[in-house]
Amino acid sequence: MPRFPIFVSGFGRDALIGRPLGELHDEGSAPALARTIAQVGRTGRVHDTELRLRCKDGGVIDVSLTIAAIRDEQDHLYYRVTWRDVTERKRTQ
Repeated sequence: MPRFPIFVSGFGRDALIGRPLGELHDEGSAPALARTIAQVGRTGRVHDTELRLRCKDGGVIDVSLTIAAIRDEQDHLYYRVTWRDVTERKRTQ
């Protein structure tokens, strides 16, 4: 079985798959996350929404979130979620 990296949050792939996005983000990001999820429902994707992500070590980092809705051959809906760490860029702004 291939090994997967630890992601910017400090969690491994298996710890992230299937978890609700609301559990992974800082409570202060809830309104922006709700708008993002609604947009994915309307358009099928969202690019570069800035939120705060909770880390395994208890810290919080700034991320740029991209989500794409994907349907398989049986019409099951899945989401591909990508976080890009933008903490350093936010600190310098």
